[in-house]
Amino acid sequence: MTFVIRLGKFLLGILYKIYILFPSDGSVLIVSRQSNSPSVDIRLLESELKSEAPDVPVRVMCRYSKSAAGLDLSYAFYMAFPLMWNIARARVLVLDGFCIPASIFKHRKSLKIVQMWHAMGSFKKFGRCVIGEKEGYSRTLADLMNMHGNYDVILTSSHATAPYFAEAFGYDESSMRIMPLPRTDFIRMDKYRDDCARRIRAAYPDLFDGRKIILYCPTFRKNVTEDDLDNLSLIAGFASAVDTSRYHLVIRPHPIVRLDDNVAGARVVYDFQSIELLSVADFFVTDYSAFILEAALAGKPLFRYVPDRERYMSARGFFVDIDEEWPGFASADASEVFAAIDGGSFDPAEVRAFADKYVEDSGHCTKDIAQLLLELRG
Repeated sequence: MTFVIRLGKFLLGILYKIYILFPSDGSVLIVSRQSNSPSVDIRLLESELKSEAPDVPVRVMCRYSKSAAGLDLSYAFYMAFPLMWNIARARVLVLDGFCIPASIFKHRKSLKIVQMWHAMGSFKKFGRCVIGEKEGYSRTLADLMNMHGNYDVILTSSHATAPYFAEAFGYDESSMRIMPLPRTDFIRMDKYRDDCARRIRAAYPDLFDGRKIILYCPTFRKNVTEDDLDNLSLIAGFASAVDTSRYHLVIRPHPIVRLDDNVAGARVVYDFQSIELLSVADFFVTDYSAFILEAALAGKPLFRYVPDRERYMSARGFFVDIDEEWPGFASADASEVFAAIDGGSFDPAEVRAFADKYVEDSGHCTKDIAQLLLELRG
């Protein structure tokens, strides 16, 4: 495997050197491999850039890949031709995750690379913090891919999260910029939330019959073994505890986890992102997902279903003690979590304090990032 990766890097490197012989077109290129369609963050940022600087070329390239080494042949072809060609022409490259060509190649000096990580305030250890761990990549692969190398700027949501991001990416804190993701504006501004809620109502009118909506966003568990509670059984375990005659349970799984349309009477939704579904949710439930921060920003009552807490904590690790730091009721018993929801267990002040600590909202987060990118472009 190591030989194949080295050979691939060598051949792609030759191709990239040819690409950078052509002149830059001065573009801002936004690249994601988190999904095949632009996230809310990317859509808002693209719109703001086009509004701020209509003469600047802005390109968005989204193509899902779950392989850090790009070993999927269709993704490798996409990477070698349209992706690398557009990176070679760009003046500013914006990423929301690890991008192989961004880290493994030597770029023209004019290119600036910005990491706009897809999680607002990651509390779970990730990136270089979990190399060699069960939930991370091998040291050999990380070194071969120069994982998270070549970044000029890394965005993070607050001074509280800056040390975590610096450790995860392997950079000094001087490379961090306190700039929360564009989704902060989406959560805060009525015009975005209301439009999204209308689209969800049109797609799922049966969810709006007077019953309150519980949004459940479980964490994806990587490298599950026979001894672990797997993704499907955990989801079904919580769904079976909810009284669906009085509540709607909407499950938004990780894209990798494929479920039937209905799980124990719940509605499984893939065609709207978690941040979009938050616009119609009355309650939010997760286990260890950093998306709890977005739910806190939205002022939602927060709950956690954590039946595999000890096993998950030992497998992944956190930057903080989430039992101490995170607000909301938590239990390993799904019935207890539902009872807390049903009983109105919620402290708005606690949720607000948590959101304020971890997201330093300027009131115009998308504009801040767009202006930074234009400044880096020169």
